This record gives sequence, C-alpha cells and structure tokens, in this order.
Amino acid sequence: MRRAIPYFALLLIASVLPLLAEEPPAATIAVCSAIKDRTCEGAGVKFPANVGKLYAFSQASNVPDKLVHVWFRGSQELGRQAIKSPAPKGTWRGWSNITVSLNMTGDYRVEARDANGTILASASFTIVKPD
Repeated sequence: MRRAIPYFALLLIASVLPLLAEEPPAATIAVCSAIKDRTCEGAGVKFPANVGKLYAFSQASNVPDKLVHVWFRGSQELGRQAIKSPAPKGTWRGWSNITVSLNMTGDYRVEARDANGTILASASFTIVKPD
C-alpha cells in the first residue's frame, strides 16, 4: 500500500498540470482605417470624419466560441458585431467596422468581449472634423 501512494500522487499531479497550464482567453484590439491582406492598416486614435469606415481589428487566443466587438459613442452603445472563432484553441484574428459620417465627431470606444461578456481588450479613439 505504501508503494501505491506515491504513484497515486504522481497520477493526480499529472492529471491536474494540463488544467493549470491552459492559457486563459486573451485578445488585443486596434482601430484602423483599412483592412488589407487580413491585417490592420492606418491604426490610430484620431480619425477625420470623412474617413468613410473604421475597423476594429482583434487578435484573439484561446477564445473558444466567438469574440464580440461592442462599439460605443461616449457611454451610448452603437452596436455589436460577433466574430466566430475558427477553432476552440490557438490564435486567430478578425475585425468589424462602422460607417462614419461627417456628423459623428466625438469620443468613441470599442471593446472585444468573449461570449460571456467579459472585456478582453478595449480601444478608445476620437473622430474629428476633417481639415
């Protein structure tokens, strides 16, 4: 019996270690003026109102279901766009967009959330009158 206890302890540790090593969901987010070749172009924090469209570009890892981009103007929610995960594990990227009109000047924010609503990343930006 004494010999079985160390083996049992090793078996228990071996079964728990993979659970401890699993990486939690994570994401980054950037706001940009274009998506080209599946990458963010023209990233910034200040954009002219005549930009046409703005994109939120995220890179996510270990987000098993979907990433949701939630767009805000001040504290008012403008909309949500879900980006489905291509695989339950690993790193992937996706984007959403808003159409910008000349009267949309002000402070904005976009959040990347997991399927449970947990905020994984956030980016603030400003839309200004064009020169």
